[in-house]
Amino acid sequence: MPQVEPRFSSRREHIFAFFFCLLVATLAFAPGVGGDWLNFDDPRTVLGNPAFAGDSVDLARILDPSQRIADVYLPVNYLSLGLDVLLHGMSHPLPFQLHSLLLQALAAFVLYLLVRELGLGLAAGLLAAVPLLAHPALCESVLWVSSRKEPLVALFAGLSLLSGLRALRGRMAFWVPALLALLACYSKGSGVALPLLALPLFLWRRAEGWSLRRLGLVLLPMLVICALAALHHWLLAREAGTAEFEAPFAVLPASYLHSWGSFFWPTELAVHHPRAEFLAGAESAAPLPLLVFVTLMAGALWLLLQRRSAAGRLFALGLTLFTAAWAPFNAWFPATALPVADRYLQLPMLGAGLLLAGLSLLLRGELAGRIRFGLTLGLALLLSLLSWRRGGDFADSGTLWRANLKVYPEDAVSWVNLAQWQGTQESVDSAQYQRSVARAAALAEGPYQHYRVCQLQFDLANRSGDGRRIVVSRKALVEATDKLPAERQEAEELQITARYLLSEALVEEGRYQEAQGVLQDLLERSASHVDALGLLASCTMRDTDLGEPKLRVRVAAPLLDRASALPGHEQSYQYQLADAERLFLLGDMRARGAVVRLQQSGLRPKFSSASRIYALSADIFLAHQLIDEAISVLKEGLARWPKAALLHAKLGQLLYASRRFDQAMPRLREAIRLRPGNQKLERLLGSCLLFAAQTAAPTAKPASWKPLVEEAAKLVPEHPLLPLLQSRILFSERMLTEALARAREALKRSPDSEPVQQLVAEILSANGYARLVKGERDEAMHFFRELLEFAPKKYSLGAVREILRSSFLSRLERGKRAARAKAWGEAVLHFRGALALLPENTPPFDEYVNAYGLLGTALYRDLKPEQAVEPFQRLAQLLEKRKQDPGRAVLNAVLAMQQSGMEERARAFALLYLEGEKKDLIKKPELREQLRTAVTR
Repeated sequence: MPQVEPRFSSRREHIFAFFFCLLVATLAFAPGVGGDWLNFDDPRTVLGNPAFAGDSVDLARILDPSQRIADVYLPVNYLSLGLDVLLHGMSHPLPFQLHSLLLQALAAFVLYLLVRELGLGLAAGLLAAVPLLAHPALCESVLWVSSRKEPLVALFAGLSLLSGLRALRGRMAFWVPALLALLACYSKGSGVALPLLALPLFLWRRAEGWSLRRLGLVLLPMLVICALAALHHWLLAREAGTAEFEAPFAVLPASYLHSWGSFFWPTELAVHHPRAEFLAGAESAAPLPLLVFVTLMAGALWLLLQRRSAAGRLFALGLTLFTAAWAPFNAWFPATALPVADRYLQLPMLGAGLLLAGLSLLLRGELAGRIRFGLTLGLALLLSLLSWRRGGDFADSGTLWRANLKVYPEDAVSWVNLAQWQGTQESVDSAQYQRSVARAAALAEGPYQHYRVCQLQFDLANRSGDGRRIVVSRKALVEATDKLPAERQEAEELQITARYLLSEALVEEGRYQEAQGVLQDLLERSASHVDALGLLASCTMRDTDLGEPKLRVRVAAPLLDRASALPGHEQSYQYQLADAERLFLLGDMRARGAVVRLQQSGLRPKFSSASRIYALSADIFLAHQLIDEAISVLKEGLARWPKAALLHAKLGQLLYASRRFDQAMPRLREAIRLRPGNQKLERLLGSCLLFAAQTAAPTAKPASWKPLVEEAAKLVPEHPLLPLLQSRILFSERMLTEALARAREALKRSPDSEPVQQLVAEILSANGYARLVKGERDEAMHFFRELLEFAPKKYSLGAVREILRSSFLSRLERGKRAARAKAWGEAVLHFRGALALLPENTPPFDEYVNAYGLLGTALYRDLKPEQAVEPFQRLAQLLEKRKQDPGRAVLNAVLAMQQSGMEERARAFALLYLEGEKKDLIKKPELREQLRTAVTR
């Protein structure tokens, strides 16, 4: 092969190349540096990494080959991240990003050295390094901290290939390439493809005369190490349950072409490409990508065989290395969850750089070197501008996933992660958060995504504080964890945690029997779960269906004994609380001390609020009649746990019982908001509202307490106070008819209540006067007459009686005038109207009694003797009561009966006064004789 440029370069050129790489990488990725942590693996790989607890680094945990972190064993990656943790902590990702930027620049510099090792000049080497330095697809590798493995694998893979070339020439020990290959394999799993890159590269330099034996000494250790590392990765992946992702062969050509498309035309980059969507598109277009793939590989083989064209052979070598670096990770091994990803271009960029270097060799002549420099600078500038735009997407998780959704609007992972980020932001609109969760739920595929959606729905329910909704969301979480693949190591732990969360929610709702069932199921899965044993004991002691307190304590005792025998029970909040509840139910004075010690211990429940400890403290104070102390401790609890429905309900009940209605109402309202549908709390709030209104009624205007009554009407429509207060409101609004109707309803519910009786009398009087004002005298007299019959003893009736007496005498006089004119029908109407105005024994007495006689006479003369009977009989009764002779009234009644054809009734009625028990009441002999004559003829 003809020499293109001198093989060995001066140290000055290498120094220039290093700083060129550092400068271009800095310019390209500067806008995104300083962004926030991303919720796409950063919590698992860094923030929640068990090896980085407390800003320290657990080397044994990282290096242990049987241990996985975030489902993988990548000690080189985690040692690199651990160095940042030791130096800078985890408060901000900036130091991590700067470290990744440096590694990316070093990987590009190594590629530059590799190109120089192949015999090319400075300009070609820099041109080959530019894609690694500034390509926008590699923003993930620098700006996403969890992607640290990408620049690491590129760096060590490049160093392994570079040292391999030098070892073949005898300039380096044979074991160095293998050692660097080991570091590449444990930087990222894709490093196991290194032998596939090394073989064509080493054979490409076969013309230099080194032997196959030397090739074997360099390549064989590398191959063995990569094969063993591949087996190790596969065994760990199978143990983690991540080794069984389907990757149909038909998608490989499409994935390959997508990678080239991202390299040459990086306009629709995305941190996550939906797997299902890509697979569907790839399978539908399978023949064309396959044809292109075969054509490219055939062309590369043909160019490799063309010894006369250095440019063509180097181009073919780059194409081959690109393919070799890409294919294993995306096709067969290790398992891949995604058929494509922008970050997968990191290792293939080594081949892409060689490809560009090969193309640059097509330039000939004296200006070729300058043109290559010009192309290098132009490409660096273009890619840097694209990376500037792409880098801004990594400012935070929200920006990243919104950018991803612009490319893939239906990507479930993007919606899930966007919603998850929104859930951590105080400034995000809750409506946006809910929409994102709803969208994620609609698009979620597979058990793990459904599990993550259930977590988000659980968070939304917790934010609402709605106890019933929280229970529903936690039940959904239990169902989601049960559907997770059993081979996933964390599946069982998630199932246990979900059940514990559900049991706590049920306890908060007071659904102790349901909670017991869930906890028993949990204990079948994890018999040594101390918190579950303590919580189950608490549920048992709170379940009143089990009998009196001491019996409940005996039932719960084996659970507490079982928990106390387990290590760590002293640090279990639930166990300590259950033990304090046991002492309280037994009446043991040590209960208060146990509660105080628990509050001072610093122990906290793992998931839910500590509201039960404050409720128990309040119960202890109440047992000693210390109401103010109980109220104080409940308020203290609510200051720490403002969404604790149990404390709101308990404080509301206590304030209600102590008649502090204004203070009780907001507590009960909040308790109902947190526990919607709780009928007991709704009834209590309704009563509280009514008593508050009743308390305010004597001094405040009805309009001020009307809202309380209206709210109570929806909660306790059958409460005896409700119609009374509604009547007062209606009365104040001069809706007299409606007010009287509600007052009468109040009287039915509380017939002996003096305030109700007084109100009914007032409304009757008001109705009467209102009708008088309107000129509706008859209706007014009706209300006044009812008032006279109903009014309480102390109610003043003088004016009403005078109105009724005057009206009575007026009607009576009109009836007499009609009778004198023999207008008997009109007379009857007036006499009846007069009698309807006054109740019995109401002055004027004589006129009232005589009115019955006048009515009977008018009816008899109007040829209605059957109707006249009743007034005559009533007249006789009144005369008897007044100790007057009823003879004339009895005689008239008998004559009316006879005239109506009621002979037997007339005879019986007459004999009652002639021979019966009333025989001495008729004093006048002539009347007795007339009566006897009337019944004997």
